[in-house]
Formats: sequence, structure tokens, C-alpha cells
Amino acid sequence: MVTQRLAVVVVGIGIATVALFFFGGREPKAVNYTGRSLKEWAALLRSPDPDIRAQAAGAFQAMGPTAVPGLIHLLNTKDTGLRKLTWSLAKRLPRKPRAFFFTKFPWPDPNDACIAGAKGLGIIGPEASAAVPALARALHSPVREVSLEAATALGRIGPVSVPPLIKALSDKDPEVRHLAAFSLGEIGPAARAAVPHLVPLLAENNESLRSSTAYSLSRIGSTEPPPVLDLLTNGDTVTRQAAAQVLLQYYVSLQGAITVLEKLTHDQSAAVRDQAIQNLAAAREGNRVALELAVRALKDQDVQVRIRALTILAQPAEHTQAEVGPLIECPRDKSASLRAGAAQILGEMGAVATPSIPALQAAQQDQDETVRKAAQEALKRLQPGSASTPVRAEVGLPSPR
Repeated sequence: MVTQRLAVVVVGIGIATVALFFFGGREPKAVNYTGRSLKEWAALLRSPDPDIRAQAAGAFQAMGPTAVPGLIHLLNTKDTGLRKLTWSLAKRLPRKPRAFFFTKFPWPDPNDACIAGAKGLGIIGPEASAAVPALARALHSPVREVSLEAATALGRIGPVSVPPLIKALSDKDPEVRHLAAFSLGEIGPAARAAVPHLVPLLAENNESLRSSTAYSLSRIGSTEPPPVLDLLTNGDTVTRQAAAQVLLQYYVSLQGAITVLEKLTHDQSAAVRDQAIQNLAAAREGNRVALELAVRALKDQDVQVRIRALTILAQPAEHTQAEVGPLIECPRDKSASLRAGAAQILGEMGAVATPSIPALQAAQQDQDETVRKAAQEALKRLQPGSASTPVRAEVGLPSPR
């Protein structure tokens, strides 16, 4: 009996020593807000109740920089093995002391503390710049939610995060590169220094990484000559498509890319040709070359490319006879959507499209009702005495996938 009591005392002392070592003395000066500690507010950031999460977010916004040291402490929480040691000692206690210990001393998962710390820092934003080194380390965490929250926080903190994020773009882990690329996009134009490091990632095999890179390049923007033009010419199929997609949103002016885009309209990949046509749509208003290439694309072997070209011709512009000929041939296309769309556009082109009247008259016998209706409405507008009733809302242009 004496030996058992002695064992209980020894185990109790061991537990107390380990617990005091873990909990005591290492945390920054306590920060309290409206009667709750920083740890309590941080835990509420992960509440399932959106109102409670919003309340916690408001608390951290109010605390601002004063909460940063404590949140960094939470972010740096590590499982040193003391938790397992303490639990193993506590399991040796008699039933009542054991129940008391696990009730009064719940031991949180260190990852929960890290996630809460990163969330809080992201809410504080630019005023949490002192946390950038710790967040940059957390970006490499093997725990997905920790690295994701760290990346989110770095993006919200802003320009000071750019150097470590650029460094992370060369990490061997594609997930780290993906998160770093996304964060740079959240920072926006202030992350322009990252552009030369982002562009090569468009050639990556990882689809998520390519997507986050394309997103970030479009958010960062540039008025400089496109650094992706080389990829448009020399990259593989996937790279050319990704680079063309970036070009669509990334640059203020596409005029310098027209020559390369013209080459892409003849690309062996239908997906690349389709993306090039989208880019030409953005450049079409001020460039007749783009319009001519769209007319040529009406004969593309892929129906989605033909439909995409049709949407360019549907844009308001001063149409010419050169556009009418290819559109007259469209009512014989295999795609009913394209036949209807071409008839609709011919009707809206006005007098220049009068040579299309015989083809439109024939289209009134089309097997597809939408095509017949579009042809009838177009003829009303082209033939003498026709009413100029808009038909686009009724027929609708086809939508490429």
C-alpha cells in the first residue's frame, strides 16, 4: 500500500513538473480583451458558429499589433513529446485522480494552436508584419491547414511578405509553390518583383500550381512587354494554353502579342487555338488583324473554336464585305448553335450583309427551330421595309465551353 501511494505521489510530481514546464513562463505578456484571453479569442476563430467567428475576428482587429506576439507564440507551438509523456504518466494514476487530470487539464492539439495563430495574424493584416518570418516557416508545415492559413496571412499582410514568398516559389514541394504563388496574387501589383519567378511556373505539370500562377499573374498585372510570349511559342501544349490564358487578363494592351497569337490560331491543339481566339477577342476592337484571324477561324475543324470566333464577330464594329462571305457559309455548319449565331450576326450587320439574303432564306427551312427563327429575324432586318427589332435577347449567341 505504501509503495502504491509513493508511486502515485511520484507520478503526480512528474505530471506537475512537465505541465508547469510546458505551460509556464514561456508565453509573452498576457493580452486580454473584454474579459477573454488571447488564447480564448484565437480558439473562437475556429468556432462552427459564423457569428462567433465574426466576433473573434472583430476582437483581433481591435487588439491589432498588441496581439501579434501572442499569436506568433501560438503559431510556433510544437508538440515536443511532453504531451505524450504527461498523458502516459497520467494514465498510471488511480481512476479518480486520472479523471480529474484529464478534466481539468485538457491538452490541445498543437496544430490547432498554429492554425488559430495564423488566422489571427491574417485578420490583423499589414500591422502583423513582425510575424512574416514565422509565417514563412509555417508555410512549409506538413499539416495542410497550417500551411494554408500561413499563406493566407502572408497575402493579407502585404508587400513585406513578397521576398519570402518568392523564395518559396523554388521549394521542392509543389504544394508550397502553389500556396506561395497564390499568396503573391493576393498581394497584387505590389508583388511585381515576383513576375520573373512566376512565369516559369506556367510550364509546371501540377495543374493547381499552374492555375494559382495564372491567377496571380493576372492579379499582379503589368504594362511591360509580355514575358510569357516565349512560352506561347516554345512551350508544350499545356504550357501554351496556360500562357495564353494569362495573357488574356494580364496585360493592359495586347497589341504587342498579335503576331504570336496569329501563329497560335494555327496551333495543333484545339484548346490552344481556342485560347488564342479569346485573346484576339480582347484585342479585336483596335486591331483589324485580329478580326481577319477570327474570320479565318470560322473554318477551324473544332466547333468550339468556330463558336469562339463567332463571338468576336458579334462585337459591335464597322463590318466589311470580307466578313460576310465566311458568315454566309456558316448556315451550312454542322453545329446548330453556330448556324443560328451566324444568322443573327448577319441580321445585325445591316446593308453590308445583303448578299446573305439567299442563304438566310434557305436557312428558314433548317431542321433546327432556333436556326429558322434566327434566319427569319435576320431577313426582317435585311430586306426592304423590315423592322429593326433586336433579336439577340431572343436567340442568343452560342457559348463556347
